[in-house]
Amino acid sequence: MENALTKRDHGFDNIKFLLIILVVFGHVIEEISLKGGLGLLRALIYSFHMPLFVFISGYFSKLSKNRTKRALSDYLIPFFIFNTLFALMVFKTYKINIFLPHYAFWYLFSLFIWSISIDQISRVRFIIVLSFLLGLYCGVFPEIDRLVALSRTICFLPFFILGYKLRKEHIEKLRSVKKLIPVALFALSLTATAIMNKKGIIHVKMYEMIQSYNSTGVDNWSGIKQRLIIYILATVMIFSVISAVSDKEYRFTKLGTRTVCVYIFSSFIIRILFDIIKKYGFSFADKSIFIQLGFALALTAAITALTGNKIIYNAYVRFTG
Repeated sequence: MENALTKRDHGFDNIKFLLIILVVFGHVIEEISLKGGLGLLRALIYSFHMPLFVFISGYFSKLSKNRTKRALSDYLIPFFIFNTLFALMVFKTYKINIFLPHYAFWYLFSLFIWSISIDQISRVRFIIVLSFLLGLYCGVFPEIDRLVALSRTICFLPFFILGYKLRKEHIEKLRSVKKLIPVALFALSLTATAIMNKKGIIHVKMYEMIQSYNSTGVDNWSGIKQRLIIYILATVMIFSVISAVSDKEYRFTKLGTRTVCVYIFSSFIIRILFDIIKKYGFSFADKSIFIQLGFALALTAAITALTGNKIIYNAYVRFTG
């Protein structure tokens, strides 16, 4: 019989299912347009989906046995393989910097760094506050950028630590809260994000945390204030989603256990497909928002169903060992 630590938590599987849908949808609309309604949708998605994914990874990392060995097989080796294949297939170049993550593959490298260091990092006093301060501080330096996913590794680290620090009893307390409260908080946070996006208060690229404030197009002080707001709202939304989403098992729950395949293989499909679309001169710029959204939703559903099926997942598990 499964004990409390090893029993599958369907609540997190349900959340991961919702998040991977948003990851694919976000990447698709990024290829279509970053303006108008799609730009707003992208800002809303990016305001919480990766912070929550990182949080969940941190939460389950403490249950992993032989963490360093698993980090190598689950994160670092797949990163080098698929990041290199992506450069060969999408950028069509043999001049490959293996330490420069492409597209979505930064997450695998960051997960490796977080996983092998979290035991030591978590022992530092006030580490949660310090990690948030470090995330705000690192945006000042243009040298902290894409190489070895350094900017994102530092900036998303607080969410990994938060997940690592939380225990099962904390999650149960969150889930015991009346659903109206977290739903209201999540809605308010999304509304605040939408308003700030429409008024240009927060630069849309700030949510990626991929580069310095100046490289994003804002001065350092404005960047610090914007990132602080992003941190606060993302934290509120993390706890709101965990509290609101049911821990019951549904038909789609199983797909939440296969998100790694969707995350990796959807990146190839999306980039290659849109390269072909652009090659033949087709553009979505002159299409209505309804056509753009309809195509994005249909493509998201198709890609998720294809890359999240059991056969591909089992093959990937055998491949990674």
